[in-house]
Parts: sequence; structure tokens; C-alpha cells
Amino acid sequence: SEPLENILIQASHNSHNLTFDAIFLKVATQPNVHTVTNWQDAGNRIKQIIKKHLGVDLEHTIIDDGSGLSRNSLITPAHFSALLLAAYNNPKFGNTFFKTLPTSGLTGTLKNRMVDPSTKGKVHAKTGSLTGVSALVGDIETDSNDLLLFVFLMNDFVGPNTPYTNLQDDLCRLLVKE
Repeated sequence: SEPLENILIQASHNSHNLTFDAIFLKVATQPNVHTVTNWQDAGNRIKQIIKKHLGVDLEHTIIDDGSGLSRNSLITPAHFSALLLAAYNNPKFGNTFFKTLPTSGLTGTLKNRMVDPSTKGKVHAKTGSLTGVSALVGDIETDSNDLLLFVFLMNDFVGPNTPYTNLQDDLCRLLVKE
């Protein structure tokens, strides 16, 4: 089959949630001695793997799927930040992970966002949205050549996501100028 990195790039750029769920279940059952009978078992196994390999304790989170579509999943911005930082500091994992993120104004779910010259190509992030939820998580290359990691999670709102995605884009524009 195709290398996992290529599969992750395609899934991330196109928000292919079924692929993320399949990878989530596959990782949760590796090595094959682990029995996973439901999404909760899989989520608990993933949390163990993350703690072992990245050193991030997700004890007080709920990971109910691999795609982020479950309304049962609960994770804080602080946990997302810790995961991003751990990935960044882990060359084996981080190099692959950050390559999978769509790029502002150029690829995937960010192709039509932040297309102005000040941000185009400088934001690498995964989008996420449900009714009443909008998320953007990733990194920003600043004008002063610093790399910033960021997490924007907005939820419990009524109406369209557009004002919130616009706010996320505006925040990214401000951070690029840091």
C-alpha cells in the first residue's frame, strides 16, 4: 500500500474523516495483542500510546474517534498545545506530522483561506468544524522567521462558522507579523 505519510497528507488536506477513523483503529490495535471492542477502548489505547511515545498525559480527555467528528470527544486547548509541542520536539514523529498539514492559500482545506500575500504559505494547520464548533490547530511562520504553534478552538455558538473562521484567519494574520 501507499506510505502512511502520503495517506495522512491526502486525508488531512481533504478532511477525509473515514481515513482518520481507520488509522485510529489500526494504531489502537497495534501490536495485535491489544483487543479493542469499541471506540472508548480505542481512545484509551491511543492515549496510552501518546503518553508512551510523546510524553503527553491525556488522562482527563475523551478521545472517541480518529476524525474529531464525535461530540463525545473532549480535549482542551492546553492538551492540543501539549500535543503540538511534543510533536514539534519529536523529530521522528513531528517531521511527518507537520508535513501533513494543509498550507494557507495553497493546499487542502486552507487553499481558499488566508490567500493574501501576508499569510499565504505561512500557516500550516488542520481545520475542524461541526455545527457550533470551529477549530484551527497548527503552526505559523512569522515575518521574523520564528515558528509559533497555535490552537484556536471555538464552540457553543449558534449560526454559521464563517465569523469564526474569519476570526481565526485574522488572528493568524496578526501572529504572522509577530
